Amino acid sequence: MQDLSDNEWIAQTTYCVAELYSQGTRQTFDLGKFQSNLNGHAEDNLIAALVARTTSGAIAHGTYDLLIILNRSPCTSLMPELKANHVPACMTRLIDLQENGLGNGTWRFNIQLNYRHLYGGNPSSNWNRALNAFGVQQGAASGIGIMHGVGYYDVGVAIEMSKLQ
Repeated sequence: MQDLSDNEWIAQTTYCVAELYSQGTRQTFDLGKFQSNLNGHAEDNLIAALVARTTSGAIAHGTYDLLIILNRSPCTSLMPELKANHVPACMTRLIDLQENGLGNGTWRFNIQLNYRHLYGGNPSSNWNRALNAFGVQQGAASGIGIMHGVGYYDVGVAIEMSKLQ
């Protein structure tokens, strides 16, 4: 699996690396490194690559563990202004992938998501980051395994989270 550089870990642009592990064949597939660009967020680009590999037959039908490592948590559907191109929020898309798989369930995924910081633009925007922390909770409730880094425990975020609950 590829790794994120020090500059990618702290960047405002979202970066991710991902790999698949086949529970059937016990093979590991490095899906590569993705970043946010004009095509969408890093997670959008990862999902597009996953769809391309499954539909082309590069990845056989089956159940997979999908490990995703992000420098920032996925955006949440609670912040629709983040996805003005009318594509669902990244956490919504990951929850759908976890619950429904691809190809009418022909490919199933158990997602493990590891992120370092909360998504939310301006670092002083505790409200935006609190909404994304709530989105992370939605992902965990759907069965996505979540590991989080330093940004989750910000006091300002915790205060805003308490207002959401």
